[in-house]
This record gives sequence, C-alpha cells and structure tokens, in this order.
Amino acid sequence: MKGSVDKRLSPYESRTPVVLATILDPRFKKKGFKTSDDEKRAGQWLEKAYASHLTKERLAVEETQPTPSTSSGTSNDLLGFLDVPDVSTPLSNSLVDVRQYLEKPVIDRKECPITYWKYTNNKLKELAMLYLCIPASSVPSERIFSKAGQILTERRNRLKEKRLNELLFIKQNSCYFND
Repeated sequence: MKGSVDKRLSPYESRTPVVLATILDPRFKKKGFKTSDDEKRAGQWLEKAYASHLTKERLAVEETQPTPSTSSGTSNDLLGFLDVPDVSTPLSNSLVDVRQYLEKPVIDRKECPITYWKYTNNKLKELAMLYLCIPASSVPSERIFSKAGQILTERRNRLKEKRLNELLFIKQNSCYFND
C-alpha cells in the first residue's frame, strides 16, 4: 500500500508549488522531503521564489515613490553618506530570511500553519500566504453531483441513500482500484 501511495504521489514532489507549500509549512519545513537532495532543492527553490518576490515588491515601491532630489547645499555635508539608503540585494535578504526560518524548530503538527504565519514578523509570510492557501474551486463537488445524477435516473429512482453513497464512492475512487 505504501508503494502504491509513493507511486501516485511521486509526480507531485517535483512541482514547484507543492515543494514550496511543503517547505513553507512550519509543521514540516525540511522534514517533508524524502532525501537530503530534495531538501536542498526545496531550500534553493524557496530562496529563488523569495528573491523574485522581494524584487517585484521593491520595483513596485520604487515606481510609486518619487526619486529624492539632491540639493547642492547637502552635497558638501560631511556625514551626507549616512543619508544614502542601504543597497541590499533581494538575493542576500532572501538568503538570510530563509535560513533563519529553516533554523527555527518545527511547530506541533496539530497547530495551524496560517496562525503561525499570522503572528510571525517575517517577510516570508507573504510568500507563505500565496502557497499555503486552498484552491478556490467547486469542481470536485460538482463532479460528484454530476455522477450522482448519472447514477440516480428516472429508471433507477428506488435506490436507497446508503446504496447511492456506496455507488458514488466506488465511481469517484474507481481510478485507484487495480483491474
């Protein structure tokens, strides 16, 4: 059974959103990966995604803020170099933030990761909210209702509720059964 689960879930382990959601879940972090190579790859993907996020955020801020004008009176100021803002790269910021996050211990498995991120003062929080959300779709439930409509027809209207539920379960999960 474990082999069957591994076989079915292995294609998901190489997908970026799944990997990032796993590493951004404070209940798992790097423990959610099978090998140390997978852990390293996940850490690199997180650093890359976070650096990209910081770059986009920085560009958006620069576009909205006007560039400060320099007056000739302040150019001769002895301590004028202190007024120049730090020029740190998004990559260096991302490396520090990601390493700090990964070095913290994992939280209890029963705790909510969204609550953890809500009370954490870390810029990774924005990235976590992108990847730890559920997909807003009603497609799976619509499929089940559609299948129920196919099973319970005018000619088969005397099915009991229990039997209908069993048939729906079998129809919904038939792809997992071996022939």
